[in-house]
Amino acid sequence: MTTPNISTNRFIGAKIEKEVSFLGQKVKITKLTVSQILNIQSTAKANEGNEDPMANLSLVMLVLKEGAKELSTLTDDEFKEFPMEELTSLSNEIMSYSGLAGK
Repeated sequence: MTTPNISTNRFIGAKIEKEVSFLGQKVKITKLTVSQILNIQSTAKANEGNEDPMANLSLVMLVLKEGAKELSTLTDDEFKEFPMEELTSLSNEIMSYSGLAGK
């Protein structure tokens, strides 16, 4: 009888976090996983050439939802209430922390 291959590796699912400032308050961000990065890259590629301003915002929101757990439950309408510069800055911080963009 064979046993199922269940991973018990302590590194599976581990998160690396740090606190950053967002809207004058602290928020925890996590390094994105390879799976999350591939999803973001796929969405970015699909949005290339899209003239709709919401396309860029939807990509920023995806990064924020993936990289800042506290923001993951916000709706699109709730995100629209924040200053764009703050959203973009936090998104860039998550991408940089995950090794995808320079500061």
